[in-house]
Amino acid sequence: MKGSPSIIHPASIKWLALFSALSWAYHVAAQGQYTPSQEEQRLLEADPRSLLGTSSDARTYYATTRLADMEARDEREAPAQVQVITSRQLKAYGVRNLQEALMLVPGISMALGRDASIGAGIHGNWAMEGQCLFMLDGKVLNEADNGSFALGNRVPMANVERIEILTGPSFVMHGGMAALGVVNIVTRTAEHGTGSAVDMQTGFANGQHAYTTTTASGAHRLSGQQDLSFLISRSTGTRSNADYLLPDSTRMNAADSTGFASNSFQLAYRWKSLKASAAYVEERFHPGMGDHAVLQRNMVFGLEQRAALVKRLELYWRAGHSDQAPWNYINTGSPALLSANTSSTTTSAKAILIYKPVEGLALRAGVDGSLRTSIFEQRHDTLARHFDGSHAIPFPSMAWLAEASWRSKAGVLLAGFRQEQHSLAGTFGAPRFAFTRVARRFHGKIGWGRSYRIPSLFTLDHASVPGSLLGAQVTSLEGELGLRIGKAVRITGNIYQTTITDPIMATIDSTGRMVYRNGTPTGTEGIDARLQIETKRMSLLVAAGLVRRMDGITGSATDAPGDAASLQGLPPVRLIGAIGYEAAPWLTLRCRGSWQSGIQILRYTSEGHVVQETTAEQALLYAGIGIHPDKERRLSVDLSCGNILDTPQLIVSPAHIDQTPLQLNGRQWQIGVTYNFVR
Repeated sequence: MKGSPSIIHPASIKWLALFSALSWAYHVAAQGQYTPSQEEQRLLEADPRSLLGTSSDARTYYATTRLADMEARDEREAPAQVQVITSRQLKAYGVRNLQEALMLVPGISMALGRDASIGAGIHGNWAMEGQCLFMLDGKVLNEADNGSFALGNRVPMANVERIEILTGPSFVMHGGMAALGVVNIVTRTAEHGTGSAVDMQTGFANGQHAYTTTTASGAHRLSGQQDLSFLISRSTGTRSNADYLLPDSTRMNAADSTGFASNSFQLAYRWKSLKASAAYVEERFHPGMGDHAVLQRNMVFGLEQRAALVKRLELYWRAGHSDQAPWNYINTGSPALLSANTSSTTTSAKAILIYKPVEGLALRAGVDGSLRTSIFEQRHDTLARHFDGSHAIPFPSMAWLAEASWRSKAGVLLAGFRQEQHSLAGTFGAPRFAFTRVARRFHGKIGWGRSYRIPSLFTLDHASVPGSLLGAQVTSLEGELGLRIGKAVRITGNIYQTTITDPIMATIDSTGRMVYRNGTPTGTEGIDARLQIETKRMSLLVAAGLVRRMDGITGSATDAPGDAASLQGLPPVRLIGAIGYEAAPWLTLRCRGSWQSGIQILRYTSEGHVVQETTAEQALLYAGIGIHPDKERRLSVDLSCGNILDTPQLIVSPAHIDQTPLQLNGRQWQIGVTYNFVR
């Protein structure tokens, strides 16, 4: 990609050097005698190869999560709609990137955002622009100015231990970017297995190179109370080699206009209960139209600890800093594009006290604050909309939260409240309540919660009337029933109803400029169901998601005629199936498929009228094999074919009328080679 910046931004070298120095200081300070705990001794004496690729709970192959309420719980008991995808499942199903991983969740679908970026929809609602929080080991990945996280190749799957997905309002625990859900990517540490690996994957579609990814990762124990993990990755390719027709009947091949290049670096260090981490993620991609490219770069640091202060009282604290080029345009001289470029820094801190006065009762109270500053690199007198015209705009925020949970024979009852104050957006407060009960094989959940989509710097800067933009209020009622058969089989069904009051919408004003304003209420309701089987030799997932617009709710995503009766830009029905089977010690078979119904989209006619159309149904099928030629399984060779049916994969916009759909690659042949260096 001509004119792209260097792999590592110069300003980040300073932070990397500082982080390395701190890590070395901790390493020196930690020298001395130490008696490992019984669990640590078990891990130290175990065969590392038996730990690589397994989930945290080896007895059932299902992992626990702290995402819902900071307590380590099985997803059956977690007080929210949670699905945990383990590294074992990622490998079994042949998942290559984060987008493919999220497509294993029935309540999530993909759609098209600005500049032809790909984002997630949750329960039939568009979740970009600060409505779904993405984290890497608890560190926020969303871009600072608008809160979006575009799916791509910035977060490799090579060292992922599990992905925790919470579909539902999560404001109380996670704040204003979690109005519709949370995705937390947890990377492998020495607790999950020690060793290093090198992985290389490449693919071809339509007779052309589609992508190549090279990754080196590992996790090692430095002593009984220290460990270190790392990842370095580089990926290049094209998002689409498709040859398709534009709405004006012009034929186009997308290979030359959808190229991407991504770089990732991760480093994590643990000393006793103190954890320090750093991550550098960068991606440049062409949006498909025009000569410019989009750069997203984030250097993020984190320091956290959960420690006992006195008996029954714990303190969890986290401090972080990020340095971003949130959503910058490169390879262009357009004043309209360059005037939107910023460099953003965010310094944040969180502290939560956890008090357990009696058995079963947990009280949590804490504060959470951040200082975000965005600096506009260029200004254009007629295009800049930067509040008072200043180059630097600070956006501080402060929040407090309180939550209580009571665990008894009847189940787990939870209640919580959070209030946030943002200097530019206002004050927002919301509660949540949940009850879960696990009765042997059965479990049930019911929850009610409220969240807010906090207006971002970008939306406030582009408000149709300055100072008029309100936070969108999200209210959700959800329930879940589940059945466990033995330790291997789980059947889960979720039902939900989501209402959004004062949704923040992007529209075009009379001058042709994009502006944001509040619309009329919108709402969706639906059902998610899944069957999972996890045995020693097999991993199976069958899932379905159904969603529709709520009766009596007449608001819309675009506020255009015809956009009130049906779901726009997102599929109302999705079916998912995936299986991985170890046919022999040296052979693994993989198959993954999905089907989605046609999607309602809006477009302008030549006369300027808005009409509604329905895209074709999409059926995707993937199949592959994994070959392990040596007994120790250090070497793995993966051969696969994606989109075997060569189905046109159209990603459409749920929020912008007549935005050109992005058609992804058709049939794609892939090969991957992995070599594990086990200590």
